[in-house]
Amino acid sequence: MIEQIDELIKVLSRQANFGDSRAANLLPVYRELKMAYANQDALRAENERLKAELDKSIDKEFAQGVIKYADGVATQYKKGMEDAAHALSDVRRFVEAKWMSVANLPSEEAVLFDGPEPKHEANAIINALNRVAEFYENQSE
Repeated sequence: MIEQIDELIKVLSRQANFGDSRAANLLPVYRELKMAYANQDALRAENERLKAELDKSIDKEFAQGVIKYADGVATQYKKGMEDAAHALSDVRRFVEAKWMSVANLPSEEAVLFDGPEPKHEANAIINALNRVAEFYENQSE
């Protein structure tokens, strides 16, 4: 997902370089989203490390503490996924409002055929923004 966010940042940077103020305003949001995903990956790695420690331990009290911590990590992960889906929904609405005729963004229902994960929505948005960038690059030639 971080790679897809990087792609969105690149496309938005190109659009901002063409003077698109809305794209420039979205850049900090996506940089923050990228940091949130990086933190989420770190939490997931820490959860896996603690699970491995649990396998080695026979201390019931320690195991209960780890399970409680893992539940907290799962809650944070779920919140992160909800935040990502909300951010992608905001970007979708922006792309549709600003460049729908050029972007040719598939409907949310059509994207669901690829899968329900945010990465599928991000891929559709990246492809649409690339079409917009290509359109403006061809216009300037």
